[in-house]
Amino acid sequence: MIDLSLINKHRKFLMGLAAFWIVVYHSSFFDFRDIEFLSVTHIGDLLEILKRLGNAAVEVFLFLSGIGLYYSMTKDSKLTSFYKKRFFRVVPSAFIIVVTLCGFLSTTYLPEYFSQITFVDLFIKSEVAEVAWYVSAILVFYLFFPLIYKAVKRFGLIAVIVISLVSIIFTFVLGIIDYDYFMRVEVFLTRIPAFVTGAYLGKIIMKGVKIPRWGFLAIILFNIVYTFLSVFLIIQIQEDYGFIRHYINFPLALSFLFVFAFLREAVGSHIITRFFEMLGIFSLEYYLIHVNMYQYCLKFFNTDEESGLKYAITIIVVSFVLAVIVKSVADKISGYLNPPKVEEKK
Repeated sequence: MIDLSLINKHRKFLMGLAAFWIVVYHSSFFDFRDIEFLSVTHIGDLLEILKRLGNAAVEVFLFLSGIGLYYSMTKDSKLTSFYKKRFFRVVPSAFIIVVTLCGFLSTTYLPEYFSQITFVDLFIKSEVAEVAWYVSAILVFYLFFPLIYKAVKRFGLIAVIVISLVSIIFTFVLGIIDYDYFMRVEVFLTRIPAFVTGAYLGKIIMKGVKIPRWGFLAIILFNIVYTFLSVFLIIQIQEDYGFIRHYINFPLALSFLFVFAFLREAVGSHIITRFFEMLGIFSLEYYLIHVNMYQYCLKFFNTDEESGLKYAITIIVVSFVLAVIVKSVADKISGYLNPPKVEEKK
């Protein structure tokens, strides 16, 4: 039997792995098949397939977030405590990054600047592309999580199915009624099923649910087949229906959790796993910095086939260093604004 608690046990590792996966996905100006020794062995083809599927890492983040929040609320159901923890985990780092990015991007209009630094830009009709849509989305998920928690705790899988179906129907109806606004918020709406499912995973993990080995082998087989099928489906989907790829990512991201949690347990702790566990600690900062810096810095660099890989590696490394710095500063700010309570000695 395979213990599903391995997913929560290795949550930081999975977060770090997902963060690295998505920054590679966003490194769009290089192709693994252009690297000679990889193309000769056809490893480049496989890596390029995995890179194309990197958008599924967002679903991985949301699964893990849902699991962690379910654990957190089960241990401490006080809303003030819940919201304070969530606020100080996300907002200080995101605020530092977004304010800095808005400064570099030279946002000219104060209302647009304000909408970005308050993380509401995703949900309003603005001409300026949001620099931190994920923060806007996750804060909304945090806001409604107590209700999701109660529904999942009481009704279990039925709550997940109902909430997911309602969100899917609403998404398609919005696309018919207001296509322009739909195209702005679909990146959030299509991720609701993943987040709610994460909460349900938290519930069954806490109950000690295990899966048989044959079930785990079936997941691995499914993951292999579905990976290649996903690439075909995503390529075939027209741009106007690109949002469907987020639903396609759902099973792939779920399989990712099972497979890599088991592999992490099997290989034990060594320098590579410890690196990804460290990366998982500031995965939010790493993701936000990289995805925006990669696009912003393009104007200063040549990104042809020869230099595309160098550019990608440079931004990946620089983003890592900046993420460590931002996380450190944000922790100090959080510690100052929300100091830990010290119990008085009796």
